[in-house]
Amino acid sequence: MRSMPHALLWEMFAGGWWSLTGMTLMSCLIPMLVHAEMMKLQVDASDPAMVLLQLAFIPLVIIQAAIGVLIAQRRTSRLYAMPISTHAIVAWHTFAGAAVLALLVAIVSWLLNALFGANWPIGSTVLFSIAVWSSMQLLASVSTQQSLPGLCFAGTPLLLLFVWLPSRYGAYSPPPTHYWSGVTAGEFVFLATITIFCLVVTNYSTRWARCGERLPVIGLWNWIVAKRDAMASRVEVRPRFSSASAAQFWSEWRQKGLILPGTFFVVLSIGFLAGVQRWVQSNFQLAEVYEGVFAFGSFQLMLAAIAGFVLAMDFNSEAAGQRETQLGDSLDGSNYEVMGSFQASRPVETREFAFVLLRVAGVSIAITWLMWFAAACGCLGLMWLSNQLPSNYLAVKQPWGYLAIMVVGPWTLMANAATLGLIAIRHKRLAYVAVATVVCYLVAAAVLHDSNVPKPIQTLVHSVVIGLIALAVTLVSVWSFWQAYRSRFLSLRAVATAVLVTAVVFAIGIGVQPAELTVVEFLVLIGFAVLTVSPVASLPILIAANRHR
Repeated sequence: MRSMPHALLWEMFAGGWWSLTGMTLMSCLIPMLVHAEMMKLQVDASDPAMVLLQLAFIPLVIIQAAIGVLIAQRRTSRLYAMPISTHAIVAWHTFAGAAVLALLVAIVSWLLNALFGANWPIGSTVLFSIAVWSSMQLLASVSTQQSLPGLCFAGTPLLLLFVWLPSRYGAYSPPPTHYWSGVTAGEFVFLATITIFCLVVTNYSTRWARCGERLPVIGLWNWIVAKRDAMASRVEVRPRFSSASAAQFWSEWRQKGLILPGTFFVVLSIGFLAGVQRWVQSNFQLAEVYEGVFAFGSFQLMLAAIAGFVLAMDFNSEAAGQRETQLGDSLDGSNYEVMGSFQASRPVETREFAFVLLRVAGVSIAITWLMWFAAACGCLGLMWLSNQLPSNYLAVKQPWGYLAIMVVGPWTLMANAATLGLIAIRHKRLAYVAVATVVCYLVAAAVLHDSNVPKPIQTLVHSVVIGLIALAVTLVSVWSFWQAYRSRFLSLRAVATAVLVTAVVFAIGIGVQPAELTVVEFLVLIGFAVLTVSPVASLPILIAANRHR
């Protein structure tokens, strides 16, 4: 290489193209699924619902693609001893990453526009992604100091950008009225100011970190921390555990247990309060608030899948003595090749370890479901006080099927997402290939939908693909139970209980169906019923593979 910047750029694409491709495909996945369903319903791109979808998906796409770029760039601290200036380190990490991120975001936007007619504006989205990238670089550089005030300060530009974004869509006078299709001079100055500010502060932060110095702190904060530590030392009581598995559950719950209920509570509270405010200030019907809260239960499904991947992560993989140097290091795939020694060496059997994770998932889902039920009951209480009780308390179509999915669906998604997360820890490329397969199928389905292929042939192709996937899931789950039984992770009684639960879930699915099942629907229902219990067998196998390496 002729220079260090050239080497950095080559390194990003040579060693990190898997993360760039994989995270970009993951950022496409949810928008493609939603737009594919919207295309079936023939929703126009100018509809306010589509504008709201783009506003919701832009942060998701940008953050996921930016994480891929962070992983590809690797840690900044590896360059501290190199013959390169701090300005060059910061500039090439920022400018090269911004260019790659802008290209990825432009590709995703163009792809959604070409396949689904999403009408996503590309220019404004690309400029916004550049400002977001500079803010993430600032947050990553300040995280080297592991200082809470520094993180709060560094996270302010990113928070400001995401609070400012809805105003470009008219979302502060709901619903959103228009796309952010053009960038005015004022908007450009605002984004440029954020970018330059983050670049300057990142340079100073990296300079301090490179010299081994700490960021300057406010004396008031030191006083607050000292007072807090003094109070904690007086009232802290060390918990006592009856067994190693109880201690493991306490540890896992503290780190990961409240992610699902906490996130759901915040989002549900904001939506509920906004609905009640509109009801008080206008002629907005309270029944619409109740229907919105009832339908909002489906949001548990997406959160449960995300919480499942978090459940599989090992936040203590660096506890053996090597501390993380910056926020981006925790996203480096090399840190998660296997389970960290801090977890693997604990005096807990693999079977107990797996059941602890499943117990954390079950308790999290139960708390989340109870919060959703309490919110619905709160709406009914307000409607009873205002004499607006509805005739139908189950405010959705096919209510019993909806309730069955809300009870079983979050558990199935969270537990199986944890299984996939453990697979991805050891086999990242396999996870990327799986996501790429799903995205390619969605692209092929969109192309097939727009082609001149007769409708019966399209239906047949979709039915064959979905049926094969359901059959493969069933066979893999049965194999997992056989392997778990052979490895003595499960007893014969546990296997029999899993078969009974599968039969019950399948019977409930048959009961809530409004019509006779086709062969494909029958296979899908069997696959879903098997997935509700498959983590009981797959988690011990994967944990054993991670512990004994």
